[in-house]
Amino acid sequence: MQKSDKYKGYPVLTYPGYYQRRSRCLGAGNRYFYIDSTGDIHACPFCQRKAANAVKGSLAPALEKLRIRGCHEFAVNVLD
Repeated sequence: MQKSDKYKGYPVLTYPGYYQRRSRCLGAGNRYFYIDSTGDIHACPFCQRKAANAVKGSLAPALEKLRIRGCHEFAVNVLD
């Protein structure tokens, strides 16, 4: 939408995950992490692979696991 003249009158759209999907997670236990409603620790809100449980486990090993593992890679289906 931002490259086509057809949409010049539309508001500017931003999508922070655009580059994240190409370079993997920008946080992943380094800058941030996500704890879901069941207490499971994830690298970010979009990663569905838990590292540990914040209620039942220790935070330090979970953060180290996130730093090493990071987020899963995303399939990119855009035309550049």
